[in-house]
Formats: sequence, C-alpha cells, structure tokens
Amino acid sequence: MGETKKLSRHRKRISICEAIYSNLVLSSLNSNSTKYLESGFERKIYQRYIEQKEIYLSEINQLLKSGWDVDRLNLSILAVLLAIFTEYEVFKTAPAVLIHQAVELAKKYGEDDYKLVHALLDNYLKKFNNQKNNNPKSLSHNN
Repeated sequence: MGETKKLSRHRKRISICEAIYSNLVLSSLNSNSTKYLESGFERKIYQRYIEQKEIYLSEINQLLKSGWDVDRLNLSILAVLLAIFTEYEVFKTAPAVLIHQAVELAKKYGEDDYKLVHALLDNYLKKFNNQKNNNPKSLSHNN
C-alpha cells in the first residue's frame, strides 16, 4: 500500500512539473488555471508557484554559476526546480525525498541535467535552512 501512495505522490509531482512547464512555455496559464491539477497537494504548490515565481527564479539565478541564468536552463529542468522549491516551502517535505524525486524527474526530462538539479537543490535547501535558522522570518515568502 505504501508503494501505491508513493507512486501517487510521484505522479502528482509530474503533474505539477507539467503545469509549471506549460506556464513557462505558454505564459497563458494564470493563477486560476488549476483544473488539471486534481489534488489539494498539486493546487497548493502551483498556486504558491504563481504567487512567488519571480522570487524562485531569482533564487535559482543566485545559485547558478557566474555567467549563467535561468534563461540558459532547459525549461523541463527549470520546471522541476521550481516545483521542488515550491513544494519544500509549502509542505516542508523531507530534503532527501525532494532530492530523490527531483533527480528522478530530471533524469526523465533532462538527460545529464540531473547532476545540476541535485547540486542546485542541495544548495537551495542548505541556504534555506541556514537563513531560516539565522533569521526565521528571512525566507518567508508569505508577505
């Protein structure tokens, strides 16, 4: 039974990545376009992504090497990063689970980009936790 739940959550992450990818490519999905996201888990993540998209993009830019920005990333990989960053903020899912799921999604959608996803996500989680520990209100995107 645990395997069924795990697959279900994995499938939900795929749906979120697809919605975010569509938003990145088409820019035609608005914050109310969640009809294809079936669960509250998916809708909460997508809604927060819409609200905080520019903040997340800025955070990803800060994590990239000098001379790189999000415009150079494969959009599928960017969608995975945005989905995982948002899920962590909304649900505080265990970092090990998020890294594993992000790497699996990146392998599916981005060939060797899974290494980049792992590094960026690991650095983001460390930065998020360090800032939260130093100043509990510093990374609150709920303003």
